[in-house]
Amino acid sequence: MCMSEQENLHAGHRKRLVDKLIENPDALAPHEYLEILLFPLLPRKNTNNIAHRLLKTFGSLDLIFTASPKELMSVDGVGERVAAELVVFGKLFQLLKGKKEEISYATSFVQIKDYLAACFKNLRDEKLLLVLLNKNYKIITKIEYTDNNSESVTADIPEMAKAVAIHKPTYAIIAHNHPSGNANPSQSDDLTTMKIIALCALHGVNLIDHVIVAGNRFYGYNSEGRLQALKENSDIEKYFKTIQGEL
Repeated sequence: MCMSEQENLHAGHRKRLVDKLIENPDALAPHEYLEILLFPLLPRKNTNNIAHRLLKTFGSLDLIFTASPKELMSVDGVGERVAAELVVFGKLFQLLKGKKEEISYATSFVQIKDYLAACFKNLRDEKLLLVLLNKNYKIITKIEYTDNNSESVTADIPEMAKAVAIHKPTYAIIAHNHPSGNANPSQSDDLTTMKIIALCALHGVNLIDHVIVAGNRFYGYNSEGRLQALKENSDIEKYFKTIQGEL
């Protein structure tokens, strides 16, 4: 594809997105608002990919706009100019907002169960949710991963490692859904859990639960004793090497 064709594709995508915004300002996904914001800053780049990387790293628009310039520049495609503009927008939002909203807490499976049910309600594809908490169990951020597949979702270990390194949590919870309605964990679920146990241990973070949501059914690795068994039986050194190889 020649340069003019690429430029036409970018221009066409950008116009469709702006038209969508004008038609219905409430209809856009979070990454699409971020895309439009990045248009004038990156006139010749695919801002869709950069917007997705920012959301995968920070978990929400709010945390993107409260991140430091150095944290923002750790994301591929974000240079000094983009980081500076995002920080300025964030500062303006804070001034307009007056004060930050209180972020919720999660200290137990019972407390977070209703929240998780709402996160996965009516989903046809599997989704993985990473919840990072500070030492007081206050939620720092919640990040979603999906492959748009009804039967599986990949734990994006490099992206998770970056998020953990930036946010420096004390605890973590992971959760994913089974659209089939069967909440029982699979061998693949156990393998994913062991990888994330190792990732968390590498960063001094304690994985306190892996919750599977299947409609109104739940399976908690912690409450069922499965999490502790995996921690005791996992070859952590092996998974350290696996993760380091993937980073």
